[in-house]
Amino acid sequence: MRTLLIALTLLVSTTALADIPPPNQCDKPGAACDTAGPDYKSPGVCQTQRCSRQLPGPNGVEKHEYDCNLCMPAPAKPPATGGAKKAGACSVGGGAGGAATIMLLAGFLLATRRRG
Repeated sequence: MRTLLIALTLLVSTTALADIPPPNQCDKPGAACDTAGPDYKSPGVCQTQRCSRQLPGPNGVEKHEYDCNLCMPAPAKPPATGGAKKAGACSVGGGAGGAATIMLLAGFLLATRRRG
């Protein structure tokens, strides 16, 4: 009798639909999180999104949507313009000092050619 009951239970039972949260779920929108990206191991920001799950309904399994908080990749920061220069950076100015040096060098070369 017990075998018949177990067999009947296995034949009639359906797949369990557990309420498993998304792998990139987070708690507080706007907070930093570490489960962003396709590998769920990248830094990101917690954002409110729409999630969905399959639940049993009168017409079979139905898709239900709900609000959830997911860790999304942080937007890329725009490159900095102007401001302080990094250590080791080089800058070439076009001031009068550079022009004077070139004129002095050209005069020296001309004077050397006339003597020789």
